[in-house]
Amino acid sequence: MAKYRMDIYKPGRKPGHPTPLLWRRRDIYASDDASAKAEAEELYRADACQTILTSFYLCDSIGRSIYESTGKEPINADFRGRQRNPKEGFLH
Repeated sequence: MAKYRMDIYKPGRKPGHPTPLLWRRRDIYASDDASAKAEAEELYRADACQTILTSFYLCDSIGRSIYESTGKEPINADFRGRQRNPKEGFLH
């Protein structure tokens, strides 16, 4: 099995900040690139249910790019359409 690295990004700290920030780095062990990509997509969907994320990048152990998601907008179905009130948390 080969080792792959997955970097998961979240939106920048300031509203409208164009550069996503690294949120989490994961190691994935898989037999081939397709299996690693499928595992990375599954992990990304699971993490996106818990927090707002923008994209992910997958490479092998020597740094060869395997896949880069193209999403530019934050992804999280639970947070879409909500407005933020700093004193009360998220409102519907």
